[in-house]
Amino acid sequence: MWYISNLCTELNFSLEDVALQNLEKLKLRSAKGRISGSGDDR
Repeated sequence: MWYISNLCTELNFSLEDVALQNLEKLKLRSAKGRISGSGDDR
């Protein structure tokens, strides 16, 4: 989290905006059935 926070600061991005865009991307991928893997079964 430290790394992404500092990267956002250096690039003048809002950490909140980056997080919200990532969540939106994940929602779209999930709706298209593009998220799969065994991460939940660890």
